[in-house]
Amino acid sequence: MSFLDTINAIEDLPEGGDLPLGSITWMHGNKAGKTPGAFFGKATEFSGTPSAPWIQDDRFDDDPGYSAPMLKIAFIAWRAQWYTQDENGPKQWLRDYETGARKQVEYICFAEGVDDPMILTLPKFTKAKPIQDIVKDYRDGLLKQASRLAKRGLPLWSFWVPIQGKHKDGKPIYEEVSRAGTTTGAYVTYPVATWGDAPMDTLFVGEEMLRKGAEVARTYGRWMDERRLPAGVIEGEVIAPRQLSAPHNVPQPIEEGDLF
Repeated sequence: MSFLDTINAIEDLPEGGDLPLGSITWMHGNKAGKTPGAFFGKATEFSGTPSAPWIQDDRFDDDPGYSAPMLKIAFIAWRAQWYTQDENGPKQWLRDYETGARKQVEYICFAEGVDDPMILTLPKFTKAKPIQDIVKDYRDGLLKQASRLAKRGLPLWSFWVPIQGKHKDGKPIYEEVSRAGTTTGAYVTYPVATWGDAPMDTLFVGEEMLRKGAEVARTYGRWMDERRLPAGVIEGEVIAPRQLSAPHNVPQPIEEGDLF
């Protein structure tokens, strides 16, 4: 029997926690190669082959994946955590901000062309900040307006948010990154929302997705508060030892003065 045949036949298999979600990210375009920005995920992050608008992407020769220059996303929940990282080294997660730290922002979301919910992982300011601005504008604009018309507070995932890289005349716009007013020589393709006409009607996710989003939000409710532990820190509960009462009738050492 195959793995799936065997595992599906075991009815009393103990649960191993929440189902781990696949991860996608925003990849900036390459100015030299004149490639646009796109959402990207390694093939191993998908439970199957995603449908349009995803296409095969071999930008990493030894790690194939899929990319989508334009993608509709329905955001469900988010979290963020500070980290430091040496060049080509692993991320060192922090409990709070430290000088020189970076912030990684993550969203649980539905992504067009993918059946399962995914995590949109944004590890750098040039990726996280534009998406955060898009979500804020969506909450303060379309979502708030729709909630007022419906006379009820609508969940964050009520509408698809169509996102693609900035472009002009069909060509990607490359913007140079600057820090403290100094240019860096690095160019990025910032993502922006493209709402189109009548977004309240054309981008509404529908009843099935509303209910599915509510189930995902309940299932991964703890995810929003979970944080990765700093290196060398082991999670656990520290219990203070119980203080014992003063002992009674305990023999005491005899001092020389007590004999005379």
